Amino acid sequence: MKLPSHRYRYSVWHDLNSTSIKGHELKAPRIREGPPEKEKYFYRIKDSSNNKFIHHNRRGKDRLDYRDSTESWENLTVANLSYQDLAQPFQKENFKRVLRRLTSAKDICLLEDDLVDLKTVTFPECESLTLSRNHIPCFKNLPKFPKITHLDLSHNYIRTLSDIKVLAKYTNLKSLIMKPGNPVVVAISNYRQKIFRDIPSLLILDNLPKLEEDDIFDEEEVDSPGGCSIS
Repeated sequence: MKLPSHRYRYSVWHDLNSTSIKGHELKAPRIREGPPEKEKYFYRIKDSSNNKFIHHNRRGKDRLDYRDSTESWENLTVANLSYQDLAQPFQKENFKRVLRRLTSAKDICLLEDDLVDLKTVTFPECESLTLSRNHIPCFKNLPKFPKITHLDLSHNYIRTLSDIKVLAKYTNLKSLIMKPGNPVVVAISNYRQKIFRDIPSLLILDNLPKLEEDDIFDEEEVDSPGGCSIS
């Protein structure tokens, strides 16, 4: 037996026949793209209570323009787009489309979104970014964030610090979280010393402030090879 809500299973708020809500007004919006079969029924699904179509009748460019204006992601200053359940490639591409529009967001949370590669995305105003519980394999796959001060990368797949210097150019970066959950944390004994050496602006690592011993670096300790690879 299908519940009445079944007809809305692939709908997002800007698909609906009547809505006055903008994307920047939602606290944790669902933006996951529906499967291709959604289009087969988009203009045919009706509300059984009043026999009216549940979706608007816009098509083509008019539909895309309406989507963009209703989403209004550019107006967000705090963006929580976590737990989107991005299982399909087309869903991930749509997600990146949304991320590229976060041009004003200062605080962005992308927790557990199955993200692997964001290097084509830029967050120009972002100061705090949470990417915990994703599948990011290396620092080169991170987005660009010129104003970043706090970055949470815990519970990802980072195995080496060989490319960590890409973060050195972000001179406002003061706080970085790497553990728990990244293999590199236990693979390199001088892990803290190396990170503080390679990111001069950093003051706090894994919620612990920089200590005197973090300046004592053993040059004989070599990072394990690995680099950035995606399986």
